[in-house]
Amino acid sequence: MPGLPGGEFLKQRLCDRYFRTREVSQRVCHPDSLAVQAGTVAVASMHPSRRLLIPLSERRPADYISSRGERLELFIFGRFPARPGDEGAVEDALRTVVGPSREEAGCLSIQAFRSVRDPRLFYIHSRWVDDAAFDHHASLPHTVRFIERVQALIDHPLDVTRARLVG
Repeated sequence: MPGLPGGEFLKQRLCDRYFRTREVSQRVCHPDSLAVQAGTVAVASMHPSRRLLIPLSERRPADYISSRGERLELFIFGRFPARPGDEGAVEDALRTVVGPSREEAGCLSIQAFRSVRDPRLFYIHSRWVDDAAFDHHASLPHTVRFIERVQALIDHPLDVTRARLVG
């Protein structure tokens, strides 16, 4: 299904994982038979009347490794130095964007932080299934509104880093 962040590879991995962890008499699973709905991945089974649901919370880092053995998981580090007097507005903007972002199928985790030593400095740390999931996130209305809002509240250009796990 084209709407699932992470693309065909992720859907095939979820399909493979489902049948690896459960006893199913006939394995009939194709990436196009997957759909994301209400926090689960629905797998159309051999019988159209039965749909097998895989909770997205069952995802494991091993599910996000490419066929060449590379980790697909993407880490994002965002730094938001608030202008003097705008600290509360930056914190509010962060709180507003984190909730909807957590609900996205491609989001593994997202947290917002405030520096202990510099109360004007805020951070976002998030983990995504892959680059495609983060690119999808960046195009969503709640993210676009957040960027527009926060750029007027920070005293440096937006600083967002994409990273992969080293060890």
